[in-house]
Amino acid sequence: MSRWGGTIEIGSAERQQCKGRYSVSQVKTNFWKLETGERTYRGKIYCLDGRAGAFELISKDKGKTGSITGEINGEAFQLDMFDSKSRECMTDECRWGLKWTYEKERDNMRTYYRVATEHEPDSVDPRQLF
Repeated sequence: MSRWGGTIEIGSAERQQCKGRYSVSQVKTNFWKLETGERTYRGKIYCLDGRAGAFELISKDKGKTGSITGEINGEAFQLDMFDSKSRECMTDECRWGLKWTYEKERDNMRTYYRVATEHEPDSVDPRQLF
């Protein structure tokens, strides 16, 4: 994850997967206008089954860990991001216990783009989506 934004994937191959992108919306500063490290990120999320939503990540360490809250088609969800204790842990499977399958990656990207344009036809740039 970068300091200024990143991507999120939730779900599994068995359930409809959702994918989103987020960026910094607020940086908390102290009395002297110095950054405290706490940032609020906001983003949009789209699912393969046609659902869409929005979420917010609040992180005290510039996006490495934090709490994500949001909703997809009116249904609330919450996730907590944890930092791995192992230096070798760099994959989703190790970090989250998730194993993504990419059998239909190209078809899935087309579906994400279609869902995004259905929900926000004027603001979707396919190069910036994911």
